[in-house]
Amino acid sequence: MKKSVLITALACFTWSASVYAGLTVSGALGDHMVLQREMPVKIWGKADAGSKVTVTFKGQSQSGICDERGKYLIELKPMQASAEGAELTVTSGNEKVVLKDILVGEVWFCSGQSNMFMPLWSSSVKYRQKNGDKIVAKANYPQVRFAVSALRSGFMAQENAELMLPWQAIQPGKSARLSAVAYFFGTRLHEELQVPVGLICSSWGGTPIETWIAPSGLASRPEGAELYRKVQRRTPGTSAYESRMQETIRAYEQYLQQLKKSYQDKTVPSVPPVFPSEYIPDKRGNHWDVAGNYNRMVKPFTPMALRGVIWYQGCSNMGDGMSYKWKMAALLDGWRKEFANEKLSFYFVQLAPFRWFKKESLAGIWEAQRTFAIESGAKMAVINDVGDWLDIHPADKTQVGYRLANLALKYDFKRSDIPADFPELTGMLAGSDQAVLSFANVKQFRARDGKKISGFEVAGSDAVFKPASATINGAQIILHAPNVGKIRQVRYLWSDPNAGNLSAETGLPLGEFVFDDRSADEISVSRRGGKHMIYLYDMHNSWNARKIKYTVDNSGKFPGRKIKRVYYYLELVHKNGNMDYVCVSFDPFTGNLSQIGVPHVSHKGIFQQNVTNMEIRSNVKGLTCGKFPTGNIEFTPHNYTPVNSKTVPNALNEKYDAGDNFLKDGAYGCMQVHNYALKETVFGYSGFIRKKSADIGIGNATIGNNPDWTHSQSGANYIKANMWISVDFL
Repeated sequence: MKKSVLITALACFTWSASVYAGLTVSGALGDHMVLQREMPVKIWGKADAGSKVTVTFKGQSQSGICDERGKYLIELKPMQASAEGAELTVTSGNEKVVLKDILVGEVWFCSGQSNMFMPLWSSSVKYRQKNGDKIVAKANYPQVRFAVSALRSGFMAQENAELMLPWQAIQPGKSARLSAVAYFFGTRLHEELQVPVGLICSSWGGTPIETWIAPSGLASRPEGAELYRKVQRRTPGTSAYESRMQETIRAYEQYLQQLKKSYQDKTVPSVPPVFPSEYIPDKRGNHWDVAGNYNRMVKPFTPMALRGVIWYQGCSNMGDGMSYKWKMAALLDGWRKEFANEKLSFYFVQLAPFRWFKKESLAGIWEAQRTFAIESGAKMAVINDVGDWLDIHPADKTQVGYRLANLALKYDFKRSDIPADFPELTGMLAGSDQAVLSFANVKQFRARDGKKISGFEVAGSDAVFKPASATINGAQIILHAPNVGKIRQVRYLWSDPNAGNLSAETGLPLGEFVFDDRSADEISVSRRGGKHMIYLYDMHNSWNARKIKYTVDNSGKFPGRKIKRVYYYLELVHKNGNMDYVCVSFDPFTGNLSQIGVPHVSHKGIFQQNVTNMEIRSNVKGLTCGKFPTGNIEFTPHNYTPVNSKTVPNALNEKYDAGDNFLKDGAYGCMQVHNYALKETVFGYSGFIRKKSADIGIGNATIGNNPDWTHSQSGANYIKANMWISVDFL
């Protein structure tokens, strides 16, 4: 980059919000870069407010006027690929910036966490590409260029990019710090397309997906609403920020007066107001804050024209289960909007198996990744055959990069001759103790290690999974499992994530999957527990001050029967169709069937006590499932305060959770179950009279400041909210 009139090149410069003097281009741009072919290309930066800026490149010249902040953005018309380095000139008055050796080709954004960041070579024997030193020494791809973003994160969005490594060509001995995945992806694209390729590497090890999601992406998904509000409340210029700041100032001004009075009266001061959590950086660092990495490592690049994104992330979201799916969708929604490209291609890597991942957590995130790919149209590279069971950072990224490139070649460049798609289940023909599975994208399965096929499990109507033997029949897999009956469910790589050994004739492996041919009603019934349903309660509509109008009421059908166990099962359906559920059961706390239902003045059932032998099953992230010696229930039709009047361990006095102080009047009502030993709300239901906007939730609240959902009015976030109450009798 060359600039006249004593203005230095700015590779790592943060623009101020004041009127700027002097001509610069964005730090995302530079000598040796690649511009996207066949799309309008933006060149942007700063100059004097109101000044005219002209961009000249490869025979075209485009101009624009700087805004009042001195910002300009000039758009060049689409260009064909060119491997001939050319100068791009930006002028304003007597100032000029020249970017040298600019190519036109394919530009890709490479992002994620440590497996995407892992370089071709480093001093760490556990964090570098296999034989990477030899690759670096010989790598010579003058038409493949790359830039690496600096590691930056923060609450505030940044306009100008900061680069750890400026744009440069892959030359012998010069590319050790380039992402290995990006290297194999980019060089394969170049070899097949014979056009220049530009790689923008922006990744950071140990980061969760939330930090990469744009605020607009959070806003696009109902599940992201609370995180979006959190981001808005900390973003100057938004109404949410103004409201929160004014509220906080008032609270602290009032407290300051109280503090002064306590000092004057020689009394002990009260506890200060709780500082808003959205202003407190994550204790693990800014790179864990929602939208933190997006603000500094993605946003500054968003004016760039790109063909697409490759993404490799997920380890830091282990345990998310299916909630990872909406986060992937939010990531893609936001990036497509911010890059102003609704067709932005998105190819991502399904995680490799690793011994320290809990098998249910890995299977859960695999299923989220798989179903996201199906529903979004994004394409996923399966790598369960090229991972390293003993290392979270598999040393050979060759196939990872190639498989991503092959997907791009097929779907972006119509190369149908390249095998890119992985085997995908298309259907099941089930009989007694046997099932035949059919697959697409395969002609002949094979066991790649020559051993018997493993990793399959099946279940019948009882939903209890058992191992199944498997045999290959071309593109079909035939499963056998004795004493199962008619097979209703099949899953692969759930109980043993490292057991997979099936590949297509193309060499591409079969990935995790779940198949369930039960109806939604059958699935719901299997989760509810309890042999005898006593109540079905519509949490949006059944409440009535005089008498609860249960959808089903069987409480009068079992006179004289003694209760052995009580089950509460909730299904909460979000506006996007996703469902949260929980089933919690424990020993009976009353012998009266009318009192196990929703608390109401008509049956005088008020309970605030521990329960024994509690078991929890749920799909909600953060809620610990399993068996526990004790739990705690809070059932009352009346009002209550947050004071821990029952001195329940781990409960708070200033927030609503377990042990709240029950009053004898009012009709707010609460029905809550707590795992107080783990400081977790199992489910919360309160504010009955609000019906559709009652306080409803599973796990600790994600809205408001009270763990038990009190005052959250969260029921409005669901299109359905039902509770089944069942029992076993002695």
